[in-house]
Amino acid sequence: MKILRRGFELLKTRPLKDALNVELIENEYKITIPPMYRFFSQLFYLRLEFKGDLIEGKGYLSKLKYLPEINLTNDELLFDDLFPLDFSASTYEEYDFWSEKGLMQIGDGPSEGGILLKIEGDNIDSIVYNDGNKYYKLSDNIFDFFKDVVIVQVESSEINIANIYKYWNDEKWRNKQ
Repeated sequence: MKILRRGFELLKTRPLKDALNVELIENEYKITIPPMYRFFSQLFYLRLEFKGDLIEGKGYLSKLKYLPEINLTNDELLFDDLFPLDFSASTYEEYDFWSEKGLMQIGDGPSEGGILLKIEGDNIDSIVYNDGNKYYKLSDNIFDFFKDVVIVQVESSEINIANIYKYWNDEKWRNKQ
C-alpha cells in the first residue's frame, strides 16, 4: 500500500483574518467544545483539501484512511470528510444515540457510523469511531488522530496508471481508451 499524503498535509490552515468564533457556536448550541478540538478548529478549516482521486467511470484511484500503527478494530477505517464545527454542533442533539454518550459527530464514516468527538463525561477530547454497532476509541485527541490519517493508492487491476490523465480544472481523472 502506497501512502500518497499524510496527516496535516490534508488540511488547510486558517488565517488570522478568518478566525473562528468558537464561543459563538458554543453559546448558540449550548455545548462546550473540548480544548484540543477547539484549538484544532481555530488552526485549520475543518474540511479536507484532498480526499482521494476519482477516476471517471472506474471508482477511486486513492482514498482517505485512518492508518495507525496499532489498529484496535482490525478493520479498514475509512471516512469521507470532516465537518465544519458549526455543522457538528448543530446536529449534536439530533443524533441522540451519540449525544446520550457525550459524542458529537465530526466526520463521515460508514453509512451507520462516523468519526466522533467526546465532548461530555470522561475522556473529553478523545476521538471515537463508530461502525454502526461498536465504538472504538482511536486517540486521545484530534491531533493524535490526524497524524495517522493518510491518502493511500487503491490497488486495481482495472486501472493502468500510465493511461490516466486529468485536465487543469477537472476533479476526476480520465482513462485513455
